[in-house]
Amino acid sequence: MYRLKMFKIALVLVVMAALFQNCAQTFHALEGSEDEMSLSMRGLFSDLNQKTKIAPHLDYFGYYASAYNADYIDEVKDHTNIIFAAHYDDDQLVQILNHTEQNGLRAIVLVQYYFYSEGSGVFRSDAMNRWQKVAPKLKPFYDRGVILSFYIDEPELYARVSNTLDKLPVELPLIAKTVRTSFPDAKMQMTSSFFDVKDSMYLPAEFDYFGFDCYDSFESCGEAPGTYYTKKSIPEMYAIVEGKVRRLNEDGKSRRIFLFPPTSFLSNKGKTAADAIAIFDKYVQFAKEKPLVLGLLSFLWATHRENSDIYVGARDDQTLRGYLTQFGKNYVVGAASEGQTGSGGADTTNTPQQTPQILNSGLGCDDDLCIWAVVKDLSSSFRVVLVNPTDGPSKVIVTQAQIYRKDYSGSDAISFRIPGEYLDTYSRKGVLVSIENIYTDGNTTASFQMAPPKGTGTSGGSVEPSTVSPEILGQGLGCDDNMCIWFTSRNLNQTYQVTLLDPQNSSARFNPVSSVLYRRLMNGVDTTRFPNPAEASIIYQTRL
Repeated sequence: MYRLKMFKIALVLVVMAALFQNCAQTFHALEGSEDEMSLSMRGLFSDLNQKTKIAPHLDYFGYYASAYNADYIDEVKDHTNIIFAAHYDDDQLVQILNHTEQNGLRAIVLVQYYFYSEGSGVFRSDAMNRWQKVAPKLKPFYDRGVILSFYIDEPELYARVSNTLDKLPVELPLIAKTVRTSFPDAKMQMTSSFFDVKDSMYLPAEFDYFGFDCYDSFESCGEAPGTYYTKKSIPEMYAIVEGKVRRLNEDGKSRRIFLFPPTSFLSNKGKTAADAIAIFDKYVQFAKEKPLVLGLLSFLWATHRENSDIYVGARDDQTLRGYLTQFGKNYVVGAASEGQTGSGGADTTNTPQQTPQILNSGLGCDDDLCIWAVVKDLSSSFRVVLVNPTDGPSKVIVTQAQIYRKDYSGSDAISFRIPGEYLDTYSRKGVLVSIENIYTDGNTTASFQMAPPKGTGTSGGSVEPSTVSPEILGQGLGCDDNMCIWFTSRNLNQTYQVTLLDPQNSSARFNPVSSVLYRRLMNGVDTTRFPNPAEASIIYQTRL
């Protein structure tokens, strides 16, 4: 991938022989607990959106390198809904994103060029300047929901070649922070080479989507086994990545996984389209049973030549191309949940007409001017309406609300930014939020909830009096290393202090300095997290 397979493997071999990454949310930004996407949907998704999904959790199907310098969008637009966008030239990348948007598709954007020297794991000294130069060109596409994620390809492999593996725990979070300086709710994505899928692999908490690539077999994969690498099956590799992602998700977010099934074959090694199809089918059946899998980004569309190896892509084999085109046309892998527009017309499915139920809601975005909600029985088409509580007829339809999470219990999470004309009213009185399901016969069903003004409790008014004692509702360990502690509480003041007590020694007290309140719910419950101090060598009891 980013350089493509065999050349990278050869580099690895050479280096190793020599030396031995809850009421509705953003108008385009999200906060909360799962697949937070920055969307400003216009109802532009293609006809794919009207078809049957292969599985409720599978949202995307596309090809790695479908627009990687060369633009193949016109060839794949009829059966995919995600484009892999990359170009050495910023203006050409803009053209690719324009083409993506014109066809109602979304894009995964490779940003490796801006942070790393080409083909290596050496972090650029001018990385920040390079990013600041391209970010304004990407912003219109981010704001309009064209960009799904910002992508780094196989960082461990390049770092190994450059002998910089130890720097990844600093560099990858820095990349995420830099991107989010421009796009606060950006989704970050990375893929690991099969060499690096092992128990000790590092997945940065700052990233949202993960994956791994291995193409030659489903049961025993790895092109160049040796003493430093033992072949594994795809399920074995997935289990390692899934385990790490689930541990990361203990912080309340829901990071997801992309799978990379082969849609090409090595013709010079006697492989055929039938071999690729057989492995692809196994990937699909496997993905259907794994709810953390968000999509399939297949490798690849166009034929790729690397030294003596020829990867014949689906584009250039009639059998493989026909099979995958029909697959994409039969199943929409997306749009009905993650990435669904909140204003894109009526529900055209035969789904029973149900009333949406708002289960939870809260404030989001750094400025608390977004609202998110967890909603049960949300139809494929819906809208959010804000009503001025002091003037019932005064209302505005939110045109940029969108789903950012499909929960496996049947609930969705949506988000939107509070529009400018409602900010003053919202800050003083709050705003009434209506979530409405829309059906083809013109019927709508609605659910309502009051969003109190910022800084108030469940009934509005002033902030809770300091004389009210906080109540801890739940707590547990978090972070990838289980060295963070989180808790939920009620009646938490805007200013508070966390103290850790040694239950066997009451004089041993520690006050974490980096305690972070990261979600305020409208039902008066907050979630707080903080690192377990280094000096705490035993289990502590949390106390406000």
